[in-house]
Amino acid sequence: YSQGAETFKALYGCYPAAPAVLFDVAYGQATPTTCGTSVATRFKEPVLSEGVRDGSTGNVRLDAINPGSILTYTSVTTGSSTTRFANVTAVSDSIKSKILEICNGDETTPGPCTVATTAGTPPIHTMSYRIGLL
Repeated sequence: YSQGAETFKALYGCYPAAPAVLFDVAYGQATPTTCGTSVATRFKEPVLSEGVRDGSTGNVRLDAINPGSILTYTSVTTGSSTTRFANVTAVSDSIKSKILEICNGDETTPGPCTVATTAGTPPIHTMSYRIGLL
């Protein structure tokens, strides 16, 4: 979904406001971009071939990762710059380890992927991937 967001930005000039925009043309035509602009007249084909939208939120269910995992997009503004993130909730230990290895090279090296952990047995992780600047 992060590559899909980059492709969407290259095609339309801004990131999609929600991940479901990437595969749901009707939702994409009705949802403004992160720049607040509409792509309704230009958006005719999905950027990704499939996905499962989580209700009306525009977030995406990723039950293949872990039942209940949800993909969201967020923006964080620091000073005059805003960074876009893809976030996945309810990530297990084994999936977290694999994502960090693929994204950052290993579990301890800082990189574009970060993790926040909620204590519990087992612990539940939220993974974030830095997509880019708005």
